[in-house]
Amino acid sequence: MIIWLASYPRSGNTLVRLVLAQVYGYDTYSLYNDADVQGMGMADLLHQKHFDGRSMTEYEQSPKPYFVKTHESPPTLDFSPTIYIVRDGRDTLVSHAHYRIDIEKASGFVEILEDLVWRRQWLGGWSAHVRTWLRKSPAPFVLRFEDLLVSPFKHVQKALQHLELPAEPVGGHMPTFEELHERWPKFFRGGRAGSWTREMNASTRQMFHKHHAEVMEVMGYR
Repeated sequence: MIIWLASYPRSGNTLVRLVLAQVYGYDTYSLYNDADVQGMGMADLLHQKHFDGRSMTEYEQSPKPYFVKTHESPPTLDFSPTIYIVRDGRDTLVSHAHYRIDIEKASGFVEILEDLVWRRQWLGGWSAHVRTWLRKSPAPFVLRFEDLLVSPFKHVQKALQHLELPAEPVGGHMPTFEELHERWPKFFRGGRAGSWTREMNASTRQMFHKHHAEVMEVMGYR
């Protein structure tokens, strides 16, 4: 059985995979080569295994759950269950801009951030990504990044229970955010909500509101 771990980039997918792997003992997979994860030596923590897109039918028919990271659109005529991880769009795009600079070696934080706010990438931008996945059938189980920061084990456990999968901790070591930050400071930067209030200037905030206010309200963000 495939279970999509869907999110817009920098919305908390890695945190969910860490909990699945280290607390509940599940293997995780990715649609991507995840060169950043491999290069930083994080794959073992995520129990990340190779995902072969040519074996989709085999994965779908297997009784074993395959938790697969994706940032893409929902596959056509796919009825696999989904855990959708959502994060305040302002924090998401600020984090994505830092990722572009720190990991992908781009330059110009404000320019990158503004580009992410209005440019239609990843399903047409943050709002379109959220809308598209929430329309998927069956309806996704939604995990909010902000809730995960407070109680990661509890909220991932709720998702597993919703999927009727074993949800008993197996006794692995879940690193604290401080440990993750110390080891990978550019990937695990802040570990808190609201960084946009310090890093998004007034004009960018107005631009964000113009493009994303409707979905922010739907998802309960103010």
